[in-house]
Amino acid sequence: MLFDDVQVSRFVKLDRVFYIQLQQAEAAADGYANSFTTQWQPISRRIYTDRDQEGRDFVRLSYSQRSVLLQELRGQGNQVLTGAAFHMVGGHLTVRAHVTNISETGALVAFSSGWLEGHPPAAGVPRLKLRSGPVPSTHSAAPSWPDSRPGMQTVQFDASSLDEDAAQSTLPFLDTQPVAPRPAGWLSGLGLYHKGDTAGGYGGYLGLSVRGPRFG
Repeated sequence: MLFDDVQVSRFVKLDRVFYIQLQQAEAAADGYANSFTTQWQPISRRIYTDRDQEGRDFVRLSYSQRSVLLQELRGQGNQVLTGAAFHMVGGHLTVRAHVTNISETGALVAFSSGWLEGHPPAAGVPRLKLRSGPVPSTHSAAPSWPDSRPGMQTVQFDASSLDEDAAQSTLPFLDTQPVAPRPAGWLSGLGLYHKGDTAGGYGGYLGLSVRGPRFG
């Protein structure tokens, strides 16, 4: 029997709260997925900041708590991604990944599931600096290229330029485009990365990254 596994991820915002939403599909053999069975999964646990507990159920970013750890989590060769969530580690916002063992035929082994969580960055890990320039824009003349190193950098949310934008925006923006492999297939890793043109004055975007499985 074939089970569902994750093949696409994206950021979504509901009532001022950001979530990681996942799209599932029927797993096929040898790392592939049935693209005709894909379906976005509803957010199963909505957060209500007026009644849920801050620090346990959700994280509220502030001036003193606005650092993001750019890292990548990856399961072993026989594990696939089956869940994702935001996570705080060492005072930095990042992600954690739920992985499950899978057979070559695409059958998930439910009792083998578990969460992968990152480690606090080592002392002295550099912060990716967002230059105080124009507001990030999808209409920028310069393309947005990945410019961060997983596990080797952090980035802080900050206000946009006072001169250019009256500090009305928070940088970096979140890239809400769905992230998926082509062709449709299993995922074994999830991470956060930054892309932009910081040297040219653009704060860029914070995005999700995904990885396919490694076969030995």
